[in-house]
Amino acid sequence: MYVLEAVGSATIFAGILAMATFPTILLSVLGGILADRANRKIIMVALDTLTGISILGATLLFSGSNGIVVIGVLLILLSIWGPLSRQLFKRVYLKCNQVITLSKGMLL
Repeated sequence: MYVLEAVGSATIFAGILAMATFPTILLSVLGGILADRANRKIIMVALDTLTGISILGATLLFSGSNGIVVIGVLLILLSIWGPLSRQLFKRVYLKCNQVITLSKGMLL
């Protein structure tokens, strides 16, 4: 909403939102493949590090004159890292849940 208030143009706001939505749609499949075939621990740490660096960089670069550009770039970067990490978290959660269910079954 800051972008809409700062620019006053619904077109720019919708454009930034659309640019952030496309990577989410396209990379969800890649995130699932990556979650199944790669080392989950390394990828989760790498994605969390990239997210932290992105947010830190956006915080340092944010000023009144280039705020909209920084917000747009940050939104796009987070929409790239998001689907990849979401798929990894789903796989890890399901695996942990299966281990807990199996161990409960062994106790009965």
